[in-house]
Amino acid sequence: MGSTSSTLRWLARTLSERSRTALAAPPLATGAPKQLRVGLGGEIPVFPPLATLLLTGASCAAWMLTGLRLRFVPAVLPTAARVGGAALIMLGAGRTKAACDAALVRAGTEANFAPVPTVARTGPYAVCRNAMYVALAAVPAAAAVAVDSAWLLAAAAATLVYTDAVVVPAEEAFLSVQLGQDYKKYLMQVPRWPWGK
Repeated sequence: MGSTSSTLRWLARTLSERSRTALAAPPLATGAPKQLRVGLGGEIPVFPPLATLLLTGASCAAWMLTGLRLRFVPAVLPTAARVGGAALIMLGAGRTKAACDAALVRAGTEANFAPVPTVARTGPYAVCRNAMYVALAAVPAAAAVAVDSAWLLAAAAATLVYTDAVVVPAEEAFLSVQLGQDYKKYLMQVPRWPWGK
């Protein structure tokens, strides 16, 4: 229990710090941007982990308010299998996040919409340009499998929709200006998502 509560405290503290920093970001100077702005009026209106948390919370609220138990896992699958499947999804998400972090460190950059000196091309970034966001969407997907809730599965899908429609286009435009031809070449070589595109 202590480990769970310390993890939740760390998550709350991190989200609070990142949100406060993002909302206080100064406007971009004219010319090439140095950093993407996160927050209302910025290129990224909602910090992606916070968006995932909000979408998951909205799905849970809709589930509780409607009282509809929308299932998607076959009824013959025992609870232990669902929980085991959810644990495997979370393990995969954690390993993907760690591999993404390692690839970013090797490239001399970080995942905070900050100035980027080069493209991370190793690890998960050799397969998909947005592996970190896939790992992020896996969190509500794992919860959906564990409790057999299509509501939570919808939160995972909404996370990917928000990321694909808002976050990734802003990042791609930013990185195209920052890194020029090198990034445009990377866009042609590596798909946006592991399933293509």
